[in-house]
Amino acid sequence: MLALELLLAIALLLVCGFAPGFFLIRHLRWSPVEKLCGSIGTSFALLYLAFGTIYHLSPAGAEIQPKYFALVSVTSLALGLAVWRDVVRLLGSFRARQALAGFFFLLIWTLLTLGMIRNYSGANWYGDWLEHFQRSLFFLHHFPTDTPIILGYQLPARPPAMNQLAAFVLGLGFYLAAWRKNDLLRMTVAFGALSAGLLAHYSAGPYLLFLTLHYLLRIFAKRPRRWRELATMGAVCGLLLATWFGWSMALYGTHVTFASNSSVASSQRYPGSNLTKMAANVIDSIAPVVLRNHFLLDDFDHQGLAGAIRDDAFVFYQTNVVFGMGLIGGPVVLWLLSRVLYRRLRSGPEGTFWLAMIPFCLVVGIASTGERDPLGKAHLTLLPLEILGLSLLASTFPLRRALLTLVVAGCLIDFSFGIFLHVHLESLENSPQRTIFPGLSIVGGKEPDPVLTADSLSGAAWDNWFLKHEYALNIEKLAELNRHHLDATVGLVQIQKSLQEDELYWHGWYARNNGTVGFLGDHTAGESGGGTTVLACLLVVLMLGLVGLMLKYLATLSSVGVAQARTKLSSRSRCRGEPAWRSPEI
Repeated sequence: MLALELLLAIALLLVCGFAPGFFLIRHLRWSPVEKLCGSIGTSFALLYLAFGTIYHLSPAGAEIQPKYFALVSVTSLALGLAVWRDVVRLLGSFRARQALAGFFFLLIWTLLTLGMIRNYSGANWYGDWLEHFQRSLFFLHHFPTDTPIILGYQLPARPPAMNQLAAFVLGLGFYLAAWRKNDLLRMTVAFGALSAGLLAHYSAGPYLLFLTLHYLLRIFAKRPRRWRELATMGAVCGLLLATWFGWSMALYGTHVTFASNSSVASSQRYPGSNLTKMAANVIDSIAPVVLRNHFLLDDFDHQGLAGAIRDDAFVFYQTNVVFGMGLIGGPVVLWLLSRVLYRRLRSGPEGTFWLAMIPFCLVVGIASTGERDPLGKAHLTLLPLEILGLSLLASTFPLRRALLTLVVAGCLIDFSFGIFLHVHLESLENSPQRTIFPGLSIVGGKEPDPVLTADSLSGAAWDNWFLKHEYALNIEKLAELNRHHLDATVGLVQIQKSLQEDELYWHGWYARNNGTVGFLGDHTAGESGGGTTVLACLLVVLMLGLVGLMLKYLATLSSVGVAQARTKLSSRSRCRGEPAWRSPEI
């Protein structure tokens, strides 16, 4: 049943995330890759608008009826079937097939990792996954608008739309294409995609701000029909953003809508100078913590060796803008970037675009984060820059042989410490054979001094595990106290408070769902955890397959290099009247 549900979910993702948009833009004179990306972006924007319409038309406090979602799915399928010939023609493009192959590889990779994860953790990361799950339930079950969000947030602190990273990359590509081709529609799509990115996460703001300034200051005056273009973009983006900001201001007020997000709230709580904070965060996001202040990593030593190594590696990759692109990949990207920018600066205005955009989005992106974090802040707003850097690395193949060898070695290291070890520790759960996470103490919290073992994880990892099972753990501890007639007044008060939070934050969702949040990994692990082992092996096979392809490419480069050397030697010999060079085996 689980496999069937998963296949159905993937099928719905593919159909609903492509067909509606493709139906609208299939006749545009765009390249196949532009049509593919534009179809996906338009489809998700339409899904966002469709869900918003269904939500607002549904009775307050009542769960949204599945029949409305079924109607959207059937409509998407019908639109896809209506244009199946155009879909076939699109798939006839080599570039489109290549992009889809990469997408499906990443989809399989993501499903394998999700199938292994049973508890999210990593360094001091805590609770974000549950916050976003609660926000999903807020809209799905139509919670009252005054429902508080866990971890002290309010609903307007984060908007509810598409993934920021995908929307940003899409918007940037269409912006550059529209700039080169003086195309109004592409420019409108570019800013529409970036607006959708802002509806997914406010950290898209620096990128939208930069492109707006660049458009107005550098290219607006030279655009044909510029006022019409500006009015069209303003109308599209304004209407799209109004679907969230207008609703939020009407229900929560202007102050809560714009001041409740973490950037503003954390900045107001920060006691020092914001300029000093910004400069320190920029430096700390570029220089890895292990080189500038390794004592900050001591907080992750109170656990088993594997957990300590994982958390150190997590901070090294996650919070650093350079090594977030890989141990070797990051420095190589910087080297390639310097060469590309030097050439483009000499060739035209596009080089100055990148030269301005990268530092602008780096500094403004870090400045837009409210809190001070000595570990670095690259994970909040700089992920799109990292993705662009990796795209640059991928687009510069073929690399030199020695450089490609380094990149392959770096990929193996990154996978081992940054992905495989991390996902392995996130797959751990208590079993009859071993206890990874100790249960509640008699006062309703974590044991004050738990016994450290090789399997022990950090306090933050325990906190995430507790959030997943909070209601069930408190019910279990309450039954234990009553069964043994233990005098634990403090514990009973704390347990009752935790149980009441289910009604306050979740409106009884935990009580109706066995007191715990179920992950895909909980279903695929099996009784003995053997399912997780199988998925881990498949993940390793995928990685080794990638390495094999790169090594095959390296061997091709070697053979080509030998052939070129022979050609050069033979040419020189003929010019000098000497006999042609012959290999020993001839």
